[in-house]
Amino acid sequence: MEFVKHTLLFCCFALWEIEAVLNKRNGVQSFVQNYNGLYDTTIHKVSFTQKGYIQFLRYISHVPPLSDYTFCIWVRSNNLTYSHPLLSYSKHEEERLIRVWISPHGTDINLEILQHPIFKIHTHFIENHWYHVCQSWSSSHASWSLYLNGKLKSSGFAPQLRGTKIKGGGDIVVGQEYTDFDKGLDDGIEGDVFGFNFVLSSTSHASHSDFPSRGHYATGVEGVHTEIPSILSYFSVEPNRKPKLFDFFESMWSLFKPAPAIKVLPKKGHFGARVANDIEEYSPKPTGLKLVELSYHCALGKGAPISGKDVLISWTKTPVRVFGGAILKNIKPFCT
Repeated sequence: MEFVKHTLLFCCFALWEIEAVLNKRNGVQSFVQNYNGLYDTTIHKVSFTQKGYIQFLRYISHVPPLSDYTFCIWVRSNNLTYSHPLLSYSKHEEERLIRVWISPHGTDINLEILQHPIFKIHTHFIENHWYHVCQSWSSSHASWSLYLNGKLKSSGFAPQLRGTKIKGGGDIVVGQEYTDFDKGLDDGIEGDVFGFNFVLSSTSHASHSDFPSRGHYATGVEGVHTEIPSILSYFSVEPNRKPKLFDFFESMWSLFKPAPAIKVLPKKGHFGARVANDIEEYSPKPTGLKLVELSYHCALGKGAPISGKDVLISWTKTPVRVFGGAILKNIKPFCT
């Protein structure tokens, strides 16, 4: 009965949102995806059909200027004929700031930042299969990383964007490219999404590289690897910046710097200060890397495994506007 009530409530809200889309999306109330504690054995996904109306999620959150970020999402397509926009961050519905999408037929994952093509990584997505996708960016390193199903898929550098900040105050959208409304309904996720989280941290520290100290450029998932960046790429001239060959040596040095040791504190079981089996770990891992690792366990936190000041978008806590009749459904955790 509870399931029926929540489904009907969501459908009514979604229909109301359709009207808002047709009226240029003004004055729409927000819907908070906060289902923690309501269901003990289920999680919630959002299903898109892209039939009749453009369907997507637009998050209600003030976005600061971005220098580092990581986002993760679970996605399952039931029709890979067209592009699947995983993340669209834009301003005024016309200025493209970040775009991450799956190419038609699931052949590639693509990233553009400030309309600069950053990568196009070969993939082999299959319809009706769940995939966990995470993408990270560090402006200070001008480095990017792509993770697929909990593993590093590929990584590299974009020296031309080193030190660049991505404008704040834009719109974070899942399911559609938010600047393409005049192009019809061809693009858009057709299928399910779950566990979208966005944090203001890359998977690397300023003092420690994104990449593992061993096997850094080794072959990743499905045989895709990134070549060591060419020394010539560091001679490229960026706006208002002289070429610095030092950038290349700095990046290479970061690959071999030892990681700080992990400090493990003794367990405390008295006065309920800590559950007996818990171990508190003071780890140098940045929030972005924690998100990658923890969100791969889909039941953890019902899709929102971390919290704190670095979390900009939480799957279960951040208000979101739902457009076009996308439907919230409760399911058993699919990753166990």
